[in-house]
Amino acid sequence: MGYEIREMSMNDLEDILYELSERNDRDFRTLRRALHKMYGGVNIPIYEKLFDYLRGTLGISCDAEAKELEEAAKRQVVEFLSEMAG
Repeated sequence: MGYEIREMSMNDLEDILYELSERNDRDFRTLRRALHKMYGGVNIPIYEKLFDYLRGTLGISCDAEAKELEEAAKRQVVEFLSEMAG
């Protein structure tokens, strides 16, 4: 079993964001691919919750915007995922 997405660290998130396409301004295609590569397919329902959080709370709608997340927003993402562990 690989990493648990709910245990994502700031370093993990920064590694994932580094892989994103800054040219993709339509969707989260490369983010989805990077998450799947690091955390596997078992976390797909959590990915969808993360994408909803990015869109709804942070106003991020694509890879290009996610790649430019500021430190405060990165912390919010990590906290959101850790809270899902409940």
